Amino acid sequence: MVESVVDRFEAVVAAHADRPALTFRRGPTWQSLTYGRLRERAAAIAEQLRSAGVQAGDAVVVVARRHPDTIATFLAALRLGGYYVPVDPRDPPARRQLVFDAVRAEVLVEPSPDEGPQGDVEQGPRMSRRQFGGVRQPGRPESGNAAAEQPVYVMFTSGSTGRPKGVVVPHRAIVRLVTGQDYLRFDHGRVFLQSIPLAFDASGLEIYGALLHGGNLVLFPTDMLPSPAGLREVVAAQRVTTACFTAPLFHALVDGDVTCMRGLEEIVVGGERLSVPHVRRALEALPGTQLVNGYGPTENGVQSTSYRIPSTLPAAARVPIGVPLRGTEVIVVDEQLREQPVGVPGELVVLGDGLALGYLDESPARGSAFVTLERRGQRQRAYRTGDRGVQLADGNFDFLGRIDRQVKIQGHRAEPEEVERVFAGLDGVTACRVVVAQDPAGVARLVAYVVLAAGAELAAVSAAAAAQLPSFLVPGQVVVLTALPLGNNGKVDDAALPSPWAAAAAKVEAAVPSAPATTPAALRRAVQAAWREVLGRDPAGAAGFFEAGGRSLDAVRLHEQLERASGRALEPTFVYEFPTLQRQVEALTKMVEGGS
Repeated sequence: MVESVVDRFEAVVAAHADRPALTFRRGPTWQSLTYGRLRERAAAIAEQLRSAGVQAGDAVVVVARRHPDTIATFLAALRLGGYYVPVDPRDPPARRQLVFDAVRAEVLVEPSPDEGPQGDVEQGPRMSRRQFGGVRQPGRPESGNAAAEQPVYVMFTSGSTGRPKGVVVPHRAIVRLVTGQDYLRFDHGRVFLQSIPLAFDASGLEIYGALLHGGNLVLFPTDMLPSPAGLREVVAAQRVTTACFTAPLFHALVDGDVTCMRGLEEIVVGGERLSVPHVRRALEALPGTQLVNGYGPTENGVQSTSYRIPSTLPAAARVPIGVPLRGTEVIVVDEQLREQPVGVPGELVVLGDGLALGYLDESPARGSAFVTLERRGQRQRAYRTGDRGVQLADGNFDFLGRIDRQVKIQGHRAEPEEVERVFAGLDGVTACRVVVAQDPAGVARLVAYVVLAAGAELAAVSAAAAAQLPSFLVPGQVVVLTALPLGNNGKVDDAALPSPWAAAAAKVEAAVPSAPATTPAALRRAVQAAWREVLGRDPAGAAGFFEAGGRSLDAVRLHEQLERASGRALEPTFVYEFPTLQRQVEALTKMVEGGS
């Protein structure tokens, strides 16, 4: 019988009560909660949730800031027989309301802004009651430990219907992810880095890879960038053994300073296709580190296949996605869902213990990806990934791309249709097309092309869209056209859409000077150029870097550009401490003039 996450965690606490479970930085010092203390914290928060009306079977929406109380609240929801729904702290109010309506929740939990628990365990995170737009689902009669088929969490992903899809992931999927596997080491000696956003499903591998085995989960400080300098500092200070990175961040770390990952024994990379040159450089620089390429949709419990990359990568055009995890099966099918032999491409379909329970909205448009297949005389439930792939002769699978318009933006699954529907629903927008395009620096970004009604203003339209979309779906550029170009078939001709970046080919204009700037005027020009290159557009009028559409990976790139521009090694907190262009110019000028 498959255990629940709660069962596994309780067994770990019984065996390792005094071992560090959760390590975090509070101010300048690092602190830890033992397993016993973390259990107490979760139990105290569970009582708060119970007093707030949370019952078995209920959802608890959590503002998923990287904070010890966030992890404790996850565990608390599970203790009550409920489940948690993480939302990104940067999501606009409209997005949070959508999540509340979808899961019919009443309680919002938000950790305090500081890095650690305040005072006694009785003082927990802030809780508030919210209104929702549906009839409340009654709690299930069960209480206490959750069964393996009950939800652990609901994770929202981008939806092609124009609304996000809530994927309901059960306990068995998470237990399968981190137990009985050999793609990573899972034991009480592991120190996992928690650096992936907690509203992103891959964070489940970090959290439960540590906490269901007696390992230590180290929270990457929220005021630091995952830059080479920041990563090197945290890995060294906490002797981190295991880390998970999205492919774009991994590539950026290799480009910035690949040696910052030394000391890590295992690195899982996923979310997008891996670059072979970057992998080769990492293998050469990190001889003691095992690189793992991980693949899997949210609908199959974080990860479906893994490829332990050999120290000498065979000559190949791509890094394969590997073989299925134990408890998971992967097959390749044609359009009629007929299984294809080795070497024949088709759609990747996953089966087994990792499968989600389904979507919150099980209408045909939402539930069609979950199918029942007749295999070996049995009916088996499966998930159609929408990914093209092929099984190679050596048993590994290879990812070949998408069969639809879905794209990956910095590791997040993005459906352009969802963004199009938001824009199309705004006053003043008569037509919209959203595509993915590479900016002058080669970074993939969403671009929205809109046709506006008379009198409509682009700034107002862009702000209204950003108020409804999660940060990763906000287009980096919004371009106004008089009409969308159409092909002979009457459909939008994406190839005829103009480049969103003026003089994109003349990247030199935006490039940061190769020599450090030595005067205030030169520094201002260099900082403006750095913003322009990283954001892919002119920064004029931007309130702040993140308000201008910058993501955490963009901030890492900006940090590197500012170091080049100033000739100074900057603290990993620099972009957070000085988030506006003006403040960055002033801070760098002070450093340069002061000779620091």
